[in-house]
Amino acid sequence: MVSDRRGAVLSALRGFGRAVAIEEIAAQLDLHPNTVRFHLRRLVADGLAEQATDSRGGRGRPRQLFRPVTHRDSRNYLLLSRMLAHATAESGDVALAERTGDAWGQALLAETGARPSTRANAGDAATVAGHLREILDSIGFAPEVAVADDGLHVDLRHCPFLEVAREQPGLVCGMHRALIQCVLNGLDSGLQVTELRAFVEPGRCTASIAR
Repeated sequence: MVSDRRGAVLSALRGFGRAVAIEEIAAQLDLHPNTVRFHLRRLVADGLAEQATDSRGGRGRPRQLFRPVTHRDSRNYLLLSRMLAHATAESGDVALAERTGDAWGQALLAETGARPSTRANAGDAATVAGHLREILDSIGFAPEVAVADDGLHVDLRHCPFLEVAREQPGLVCGMHRALIQCVLNGLDSGLQVTELRAFVEPGRCTASIAR
C-alpha cells in the first residue's frame, strides 16, 4: 500500500514522462526535498521507481534522477507473507513478532534520518505525535495521532497487512505494537503503548499511549 504522500510523489514522477531530479518533484508538490527523497527511496525499494544518473557532463557529482517503473514482473508478495506468517506462528516463538517489530522500527527511524539533535524532547507530546504520524504514514497505515491528556491516541485507519493480520492477528498486531513502541523509544518520548485494539472496525485499529 502506498501512502497518500508517497502516492502523490509517484503520480508526479509518472506525470513528467522522463527521469527527473528530486528538486523538480519537490517544487511541483511544494514539499521539502528531503521528504521527497525519503519517499523516492521507498518507491525504489518497492519496485515502483528506479534511479538513474544524469549522463550530461559537468563539474561535480552527477545528479541522481528518478523515473517510474513501467513494466513489472508478476510477484505474489501476499502469498509469501502468508506463508512466512504461518511458519512463524507454527514455530511457537512468541517473542519473534516483538523482535521483528523492534527491528522494523529502528530501520524506519534510521531511514527518516532521526538523530538525537532532531528527536523530540521528552514530554513534547505534539512533536512525538508528528514524528510518529509521519513514520506510520510512510508504510501505509493512514494514521491519525491525537494528543490526549494522558498521552497519545493513535487511529490506524488502514492496515497495509490486512489479509495476513486477519489470519494471524496475534503475530501481525504484536509486530505493529512493537514497531510503535520502538519509535516512541527512539524519540526519547517517555511514552508506552498501553493497549492496541485490533479491528475496532474492518481494517482499522487503535492504540493508546501513556506516560
